[in-house]
Amino acid sequence: MTSDFKTAGRSSTRLFLFLLLLATVFLGSLPDARAEGLYRIGVGDSLAVNVWDEPKLNGAYEVLPDGTITMPLAGTFRAEGYTGPELAHRIANRLSAVFRKKPGGDSDGQGDGNNFFYIS
Repeated sequence: MTSDFKTAGRSSTRLFLFLLLLATVFLGSLPDARAEGLYRIGVGDSLAVNVWDEPKLNGAYEVLPDGTITMPLAGTFRAEGYTGPELAHRIANRLSAVFRKKPGGDSDGQGDGNNFFYIS
């Protein structure tokens, strides 16, 4: 039982570091404010979510007028105001309550106004 916790702890740490690196790479390719991590997701933005090893959760979600999105198993939660990496982390945390190992994710976005983000 203890070894399960140690293994889970190590894999969670590796996953977090991988996600941090991936988010940095994606944000580095975005222009201006988004490259500096300043862009915040807003109402009307489209999000494409890809949860590794869980294709049933993959899909496109739009940020609703109240600033929320609804995902299977994760429920309804606020997306407006978060950066892409912050939202990817938030989704992973919400899904970790359902899955034994924390699911991974990363993000990308482009455009102004009604933006489209890819969170995998």
